[in-house]
Amino acid sequence: MEQRKIVLKREIVISDLGFARHFARPANFSFENKLRTFWELIFAEKGDLLITGGNREESLRQGCVFLHKPAGAHEISPCDGAASFAVIVFSSPSEALFDLADGKFLCSVREKADLAAALEEADKAFFCAKDGLREMRRRGDALFGSEQMVSNRLEAFLISLSRRTRLCRLDPAGASATVRRKKDEVRLHQICEFLASNVEKELSSADVQKKFFISESSLQKLFRHRVGCGAMQYFQRMKIDRAKEMIREKKYSFSEIAEALSYSSIHYFSRRFKEIAGMTPSQYAAGVQAEQNEN
Repeated sequence: MEQRKIVLKREIVISDLGFARHFARPANFSFENKLRTFWELIFAEKGDLLITGGNREESLRQGCVFLHKPAGAHEISPCDGAASFAVIVFSSPSEALFDLADGKFLCSVREKADLAAALEEADKAFFCAKDGLREMRRRGDALFGSEQMVSNRLEAFLISLSRRTRLCRLDPAGASATVRRKKDEVRLHQICEFLASNVEKELSSADVQKKFFISESSLQKLFRHRVGCGAMQYFQRMKIDRAKEMIREKKYSFSEIAEALSYSSIHYFSRRFKEIAGMTPSQYAAGVQAEQNEN
């Protein structure tokens, strides 16, 4: 008997990428998008944002995402003090996205991980302007499959939001997580906050276990189930993200960055950076310089 094939459904598809970038700006910064044919995803990483356009004004709290449908110009600015945020501009033929249009969503830890991965892969795949919305250019040294990974992780992120939206609509009473899942989410958030506040220190899994009275197996299960990696792997990603920020600031040598982030040597720092970022610190710094030279 001939094996029967099933053509997989593609509920949400990202067909083109217009822009994908992190921004870290002071209070007097505003960002305007005039691309009327693209969807735009705005994520408030640190600090709250104000999104204005036409007669509409939206506040976006830290940890939340806003999906702007393809229409009209708008501006993004911090509500109070400095803020950092991410913007991803893309096109999609998927009608399912209109269920999320102009909606604000508090991201789960797993959703944040998917979004961070999409942005990280975009950094590996493209050069783009430091500010504004200019056409991106492919890197000559891009990792194999990095462009596909951008769409995969972004599609996973949007599917997760869509599932939550549909669950709330179909079963409002059952939309809330179980008590145990809520406790796990709160605990995971607390641990992630602890790791973020100690990113410049040398922490071990034992330090986290002692701080939060959690066993090694429970800690790893919590992270792998909700984040997709181990607790210390997640912590190392945080360190490399901080290292990238320091490289972009151009105030520190690689040795100073390694010391500031409590790496035992610059060689160990460089090895971990390449494992996580897919390139060496020198290659990343050269990419940053190339982007700035294009402006």
